[in-house]
Amino acid sequence: MKSSTYTLLRLGPHHFAHLRAVAEGLDVGAAAERYLGIEHGHQAVTAHRVVVEGLRAIARRRGDRDWRLIGLLIRAPEAGAKPTLEDFVAARELDGWSEAEVLEMYAEAHPEDQRAQRRTRLRLRQLELLKQLEQASSETPQLTDRLDGWLAPEMAQRLERTGLLLLGDLHDQIQQGGRWWSGIPAIGQTKAQRLRDHLYALLPHLAERKRHFAAAVASTTAESRAGVSSSLTPSPPLPCPPLLAQLPTCWSLSPRRTPAPLKPGYWPALAHQPPLKPICVKAVVC
Repeated sequence: MKSSTYTLLRLGPHHFAHLRAVAEGLDVGAAAERYLGIEHGHQAVTAHRVVVEGLRAIARRRGDRDWRLIGLLIRAPEAGAKPTLEDFVAARELDGWSEAEVLEMYAEAHPEDQRAQRRTRLRLRQLELLKQLEQASSETPQLTDRLDGWLAPEMAQRLERTGLLLLGDLHDQIQQGGRWWSGIPAIGQTKAQRLRDHLYALLPHLAERKRHFAAAVASTTAESRAGVSSSLTPSPPLPCPPLLAQLPTCWSLSPRRTPAPLKPGYWPALAHQPPLKPICVKAVVC
């Protein structure tokens, strides 16, 4: 995209999101980078003006008398230091006064700013007009839409030369992860990040689905790690059976031999005993 051009091809929700963000006080440059998919910061003013002019033309054709409010920067009234009515009554010790008298004194002490009230009304009318225009004129981008319908011509041509024709093709390319932009000419990591953000601004449901998937993966991973950790915890030692606990003092390996106490040093001698038949092995506790 050339630095001095921005083309309003189709009107989508991201254009209205841009204007709402500006109306709420976000800087034009930051809003344009977030919602309009510009490649360079100095394109923000041009892109903003193109969107404003396009929407004003639509509003005029509709006969909206407030069309001049589109794109108009209306400063929000600054929050004053007015006390609440309760604090005012407590500070002035007006507990015994009537409500009408208290309201009259409050209005005299803290008069309303007429200009602030007018700005508030204009901002509300501006936001309401944007809402009406979005409902009437906005198109919802689809994965099956061609790139040249939603991206700048130069950017769409670069992507088309690499075989990407639809928004869905670009989304699949991004989903590959890694340096997915490496095969696209004149696009580095910064431009690739802006292109991805612009795609998700066009298709916000994809970004929401990606966040849900990432949260599910993180939750599953945490549960798996917790399960592995608990499985690796050593089990407490099993208690020794009573029979084995008494073997060192009195035992016999033959059914034909009378149980007798073992003598000191007898353990090595057991290695030289003749092999016993498995069916004859018994252990007797004294």
